[in-house]
Amino acid sequence: MKNLLLIFLLLAGGMLTAQQPYPVQLADAYMKRNPDSIRVSETKAARWGYDQGILLKALERVWVTTGDARYFNYIKKEADLYVKADGRITGYVYDHFNVDNIPSGRLLLMLYQVSLPQKEKYKKAADLLWTQVNNQFSSQDGGYPGGGTLPFSAEYSRIFDRPEYLDRIFEQIDQIEKIHKTRGHFKDPAVGGYAMALVDVLDYVPADHPKREHLISYLQRLAPEIVHYQERRSGLWDAPESDISCMWVYTLAKAAGRGYIPAKYLENARKGYNGIRKAIRSKESTLSVAYTGTLILAGLEMEAADERQVLKPGTVALDYYFNREFRKDLNGNTEQFHYTWEDRMHSGFWIWGQVFQDLGARTIAIKEAPSAENLKDAQAYIIVDPDTPKETAEPNYIGAEHIKTIREWVENGGTLVLLANDTSNCEIPRFNELAGAFGIRFTHKNINYIPGGKDFELAAVNIEPGNEIFKNTRKVYAKEIVTLEVSEPARALVKKGEDIVMAVSAVGKGRVFVIGDPWLYNEYVDGRIIGPEYQNMQALRDLSHWILK
Repeated sequence: MKNLLLIFLLLAGGMLTAQQPYPVQLADAYMKRNPDSIRVSETKAARWGYDQGILLKALERVWVTTGDARYFNYIKKEADLYVKADGRITGYVYDHFNVDNIPSGRLLLMLYQVSLPQKEKYKKAADLLWTQVNNQFSSQDGGYPGGGTLPFSAEYSRIFDRPEYLDRIFEQIDQIEKIHKTRGHFKDPAVGGYAMALVDVLDYVPADHPKREHLISYLQRLAPEIVHYQERRSGLWDAPESDISCMWVYTLAKAAGRGYIPAKYLENARKGYNGIRKAIRSKESTLSVAYTGTLILAGLEMEAADERQVLKPGTVALDYYFNREFRKDLNGNTEQFHYTWEDRMHSGFWIWGQVFQDLGARTIAIKEAPSAENLKDAQAYIIVDPDTPKETAEPNYIGAEHIKTIREWVENGGTLVLLANDTSNCEIPRFNELAGAFGIRFTHKNINYIPGGKDFELAAVNIEPGNEIFKNTRKVYAKEIVTLEVSEPARALVKKGEDIVMAVSAVGKGRVFVIGDPWLYNEYVDGRIIGPEYQNMQALRDLSHWILK
């Protein structure tokens, strides 16, 4: 009994637990040791800089992976300690032109894109950092930025629709590449930081950009050199106290996971990751801020790699034709939004897209009517909340020709996901004809209303153990659902009382999943609205696994 009590006290004191994946344990332990703000050591607070930026980026990734708002709240609290209402950054001196000030800017961009009140200050602060980057490197002869500036610059370019900025970033990468190619030191954190930045920059380069393959070729050059310098016995690239090994694990794992380099390099990443964990066992609390952040990032990539091993990820297509709503974007231009991959506000599917990509899938948007041609490479096709005239001026309605095309695609092995909405916000009659082709129909009954919007438990849906899709999910939140009716070959999957909430159907070689609610958009998976007792994020992961199997 004494031994059990001792173990409990040690766990409660902030040591890593075995209940969560290792990178999540690291994040939890760090925040428990430093509940108020990031600290360099017990006696030294952090400042606005690189170390802070890398750890906060890691916590952002943990938030997106888990849907636990604690990580988001920690990030926002930390940012608000520095960023004032007018966009000034405490401790930041523009004239110092210190490149270590730039990486934390990535968190400002994240905070500006998500649904938040009074967020203009984050843009103002990001603008200030961009001004430094722009002026610091535009006129230097032979100079180049630190790697940490590149992802911030690339994301800034993408958000604010300035493609000309990308050209400058490519020039800087070319310049860095020339220097490292002739004198690369694979125990040098500057080289590791460049490699991490290179693989991150690709997140913001459009798939059809002519320079994209050029950047990927640099990773393909780096990969065998990285492996060449890996120690065979330990799997490390330097002493355990150095975070360079974490940098190489992250680079290899993410590049291989995204298909930029051959999948064989995952084995080198795994050997390195296991070597790191062995070398620092029981020393996690003494790691530097930057080391902790880099190790969390590397760990998340390895966790995703392990998940992919049991899947067959392909291309996941999201309909942008039947669901086609518009608003003004952050630059005042018209953009399509509401259940789109790009929409990072509460109305979008950005988090779902990130989960698919982490699992090795390619996400695409189908902006035209479904056809044999644009569906031929899709493993899955998701249609959400078809428009009514109330939602868009010229709705595209589902017709008989679309139903024929989609059914034939399902029969040939496609996975179709249909997410409706309550009857007042969705074009149900024609959507019903599509669902009906697979034995499923939306009724005119709506359930799970929440008068006053406060009692979330009224919208709870419990899932019985042994569910064929939601293997790890027991309770979710789904409000204002239109219920379902099923007939052969369809069957009920989840019910609330006598009402069918979710259904599945098998037709030919393919299958169909249906629910009467959009359900898995950012608002209800990022943890900031509903409580942790609702497992919407776990449901999203379970459904994603089913789609990709």
